[in-house]
Amino acid sequence: MWIQDEQVVAFSPIAICYGEPPLYERLFVLGLLILVIFALVRDSQLVFRLRKLRKFERCQPLEMEAWRELWGQSLLRCQLVSKLGILAFFVSLFVISVSMTEVFSDFGHQKVTGVGALLFGLSQKLPEFSFGMLVCSLLYGSGMFFESRLNRRKLAFEKVRNKSASVVDASPGELKV
Repeated sequence: MWIQDEQVVAFSPIAICYGEPPLYERLFVLGLLILVIFALVRDSQLVFRLRKLRKFERCQPLEMEAWRELWGQSLLRCQLVSKLGILAFFVSLFVISVSMTEVFSDFGHQKVTGVGALLFGLSQKLPEFSFGMLVCSLLYGSGMFFESRLNRRKLAFEKVRNKSASVVDASPGELKV
């Protein structure tokens, strides 16, 4: 009888093994998490400021300057959140650009290259970019949402002020509307 030795064939795919993400990607994700926490705190403060602005609609004419100052500060905070969203967008683009240069340089050193290896390298780098785009969208959207709410409060406040001013300007016997 013939005794055959079992042959073991090892499978080793041709791909780039990146291991752990580089330090700049980990710091990027950590920075995005800190940015999300900062935005949540800032958004909760904006909610309380919007409530305070609603209470100012029934205030005396002497408090008009205080209302305008509070509205201006709130608007600046909304714009800050929106600008942080834009910053997150550009930092995400920078990180994916640096990551893709790493992928392309590794792609040039491979013995066997193909679209599959390139797509594998891209798929390794996209989660951080996707998270950056998600944070960008959330920050920019919340900034725009609160800015629209502030503009509504301003219109409502001016409407109340105009009504009270027209009533004050009327003579005792007539009522202006």
